Amino acid sequence: GPPAGAPEAKGVRLELKDLPKTAIQGYGLSPDRQTFGVAVNGPTTRLLLYPVSGGKIEGEALEIQMP
Repeated sequence: GPPAGAPEAKGVRLELKDLPKTAIQGYGLSPDRQTFGVAVNGPTTRLLLYPVSGGKIEGEALEIQMP
């Protein structure tokens, strides 16, 4: 990461294909900037956890279904 006292890098841009904006209930990047989480509403509520590398989603999401 940046040296102590350096400003954070400008925002990370992540594209979520196949997710309508109205379905997204919340999202966030973990403090270590290694995981991006998205809460998605639908027939069930799902939490999608994406691995992040170099400011981009790398790989498939881990999906957790909430009853």
